[in-house]
Amino acid sequence: MNIDQALTSGLARTWSILESRMKPCQYHAVETHAYNVVTGTAPSTITTTQVKAFIFDHDLSLIGDGADIQVSDKRAILLAQHLPEVAGREKCEPGDRLTDHKGNQWNVLLARGDPDFYFDLTLRR
Repeated sequence: MNIDQALTSGLARTWSILESRMKPCQYHAVETHAYNVVTGTAPSTITTTQVKAFIFDHDLSLIGDGADIQVSDKRAILLAQHLPEVAGREKCEPGDRLTDHKGNQWNVLLARGDPDFYFDLTLRR
């Protein structure tokens, strides 16, 4: 199954197929605050949410030719409705993190998709 074609041609049908393969994960929305000159740090607030995600290998044909995809990168598909609203930002943004069902923590490099329905994340450890 080509996930990209499935998502664009029939989102509802795709979710019904993916739902049985989705694993429980934790999404960590990281909100970085203003730089504090006294402490020399930029503190952050992390909002952690339990979600289900379909995690799979990235398309390796994208490696090379200027693409930033690495062999160990993953993709994660998740429903937008399972993520909380965080004031002043999108629900998913680069710099956030995802902990998969095995306890591995991934950094969100890229967040695509339709913020009203789903997110398609590029993940890297």
